[in-house]
Amino acid sequence: MLNLCDIQDSTEEASRQLAFFFPDFSKKRTGQNVEKTLALIRPSLLKERRNSILQRIKDDGFTIAMQKEIVLTEDEARQFYKEHENEDFFPTLLQHMTSGPTLALALVRENAVQHWRDLLGPKTLEEAKEKSPASLRAEYAVDTMPLNQLHGSSSADTAQKELEFFFHVEHTLAVIKPTALKEHKDDILERVKNAGFIISQMKETNLNREMAAKFYKAHEGKPFFDQLVDYMSDFQLLHYKGLPGAPLITHDENILIWQQRWT
Repeated sequence: MLNLCDIQDSTEEASRQLAFFFPDFSKKRTGQNVEKTLALIRPSLLKERRNSILQRIKDDGFTIAMQKEIVLTEDEARQFYKEHENEDFFPTLLQHMTSGPTLALALVRENAVQHWRDLLGPKTLEEAKEKSPASLRAEYAVDTMPLNQLHGSSSADTAQKELEFFFHVEHTLAVIKPTALKEHKDDILERVKNAGFIISQMKETNLNREMAAKFYKAHEGKPFFDQLVDYMSDFQLLHYKGLPGAPLITHDENILIWQQRWT
C-alpha cells in the first residue's frame, strides 16, 4: 500500500517542495493590510484576568495565530526591554517580568499594529486612566502594580523582531494523499490545527504525470516510483488563500498540503 502522507526531513527539501506548489510563497505580498503584531499579557494581569482579556482580544477582531506562556529570565527580560534600560521604572519592570508567567500572543488582523496600539491607549497608567478610561490599559489596570499590564509592538518592523524573540518560525510542507483525505478529512484538519498549524492557503490544480514525477524526483529509480506517480497524477487539487504570514495548508479533494509551522 502507498504511504498516506509525505513529510520532509530537511529544510532544504521542504523549501524545494514549497516552491513546487507555491512559487510565490517567499515573495512579500502587496495590496494587503493584514498584519501580525506582538501582544504581551504581563504576570499580574495574566494571573487575575487571563480569560477576560483573551476574550476581549477576540471580540475586537483579532485572530490569535500563536501563543506561548513563558517565564522570562532576567537576561531575557533585559534583552527584550533594552531600550528602557535607562528609565527609572526599568528595575521594577525587570522584577515584574521575571516574577511569573507572561503570555506572548501573535495577533493577526487588518492593520493589526495600529489597531492594537489604539486599543491599548497611553503607555502610563496615570495617563490611560485620565485621558482614555475606556482603553485596555486603563480597564485592565492592576491596583497593586504601578506598571501597565499590556504590551504592543510600536511598528510593523518592531513587531517582526519582537515576534521572532518569542516565536521561532519554520516552513514545511506535507502532502496527504487521496485515500487518507477522502476517509479522514475532518479528523486530519482538526489534528493539524491542534498541533499548532494554521490554515492559510489551499490550492486547486491538476497534477499530471510529468508534474508528479518532478515532485517525487528524489524517489526516481525506487521500486514504488511508477506506482506513486500514477497514483498522484489522477486527481485535482483545491486552492484557498487565508491569512498571509500564517502557517499554510493546501488541500484538495485528493491532496492536502500544509506549509509553515510556528513552534
